Amino acid sequence: MTNDFEVLMSGQPFKRLAEQLYGPLMERSGLRKVELDILYCIAHAGLADTARDIMERRHFSKAHISKSVDHLKKLGYIEIQTDPEDRRYLHLHTTPMAELILKDFETLRSTLRATLFKGITPEEREAVSQVLTKIVHNLRDASASGEAAPH
Repeated sequence: MTNDFEVLMSGQPFKRLAEQLYGPLMERSGLRKVELDILYCIAHAGLADTARDIMERRHFSKAHISKSVDHLKKLGYIEIQTDPEDRRYLHLHTTPMAELILKDFETLRSTLRATLFKGITPEEREAVSQVLTKIVHNLRDASASGEAAPH
């Protein structure tokens, strides 16, 4: 593989850029990046609004979600409601206090996406999306089966 691919797969350039962009919001809100991501997921969860739903959809660890949900609730950014039909299920919802943070986070996400796709045509975006979908599928299959590489 090319060196560029290896650099991309390491995630370091992306992580540095994300830290530059999100740093001021993280300081202002008192949230870590994973907490911003989870808050964003909760805001866009629709009916799939339990911690398990978020864990399955975004592949966060149970520990990250548990710790983040506790912190988000403590700061007043989310509320937790027990399911009236099955008390084992806890539904997560953002509060009005989270709206400004979410608006800023979405703006920063758009800025990051625009930076990443600068100079890339819609056709190239589609090709990248298709390749990444296959890579993610391969990663999930290998992880689920315990395979490190195809035989």
